[in-house]
Amino acid sequence: MYIIDDYDNINLSNKRGANNMKLMNAVAVNVLVEDNKYMDQFTVQQQSVIRRYYKDGHDVSIILDTQYTHGQMELLMRSMLYRENVSQYINPKYTYAQMKFIDDCLEDNIDISSFNDPKFSKEQMEQIQLGEADNIDISKYADAKYDADQMCVIRLGLKNGYDIGKYNSVEFNGRQMKEIYNGLQNGIDVSEFAKPELPWYDMFKIRLDLELAKRKSSKVA
Repeated sequence: MYIIDDYDNINLSNKRGANNMKLMNAVAVNVLVEDNKYMDQFTVQQQSVIRRYYKDGHDVSIILDTQYTHGQMELLMRSMLYRENVSQYINPKYTYAQMKFIDDCLEDNIDISSFNDPKFSKEQMEQIQLGEADNIDISKYADAKYDADQMCVIRLGLKNGYDIGKYNSVEFNGRQMKEIYNGLQNGIDVSEFAKPELPWYDMFKIRLDLELAKRKSSKVA
């Protein structure tokens, strides 16, 4: 429950009014939710979520923040009622997708400490969690400088024992990394096309030519 620092001096019509609270007791919440002027700062959808849970007798103080979408409010309330603890992601900086992914992990008793940070997108969080599930060294790619596609290819390289040093530079985008990964997977010398200045489709053509040459030479041998 939130308590207001100085309730008498709070401007209930202020759109950031809820952010001036530290903890709010039940009486204060009742006054706020029943005050139409205060509630007008929320969208119709947000008001609907707040009032529905409020009328059912639940503590809605955690969602009295206009920065939350109505979907986030719904998720926070459902999770709080189920687990009674949403402290791991009660932060408007998280998107709904990030909150939902963290919530699903908590439900499955998955450790979220390595990716529980709003700087990681939901897709990046997934790649870090998959790396942990595969028991690989996620420190090699659990960095916001890599997008989810880049993380994925680095994760696959670590999982399958390839030299990720050939492509783990941020100068390569995800598709370029995938071409280099495919080359390593097929046992060819990737140095001919592992160059950031080459578009991925040029890498693709060079890789196919090298793989074809390798197959021909193996037949001759």
